[in-house]
Amino acid sequence: MTTYTVKNGSSLHKAFKVDGGHQIVRAGEDGEVTTTSPLTEEQIDAYAADGVKVVEAKSKRDPLDHDADGKKGGTAAPKAEAKTEA
Repeated sequence: MTTYTVKNGSSLHKAFKVDGGHQIVRAGEDGEVTTTSPLTEEQIDAYAADGVKVVEAKSKRDPLDHDADGKKGGTAAPKAEAKTEA
């Protein structure tokens, strides 16, 4: 699933296929949509031609949460190199 930020500048509501059905972004409003599959460049271009700006949302996950448990670090975190004195 992919999340998009949508700014609907058109005069028509736009529907996006999401898990369990469709999500509507009303005409003249903004929204965030998580689609069941990524939109193609052609789909994004078609929305843009209608005055709808669709941009993939940035990940909100903490880059230091390496095992996605909501805490920094974790078992997947890169290990620090051991320092040895010469």
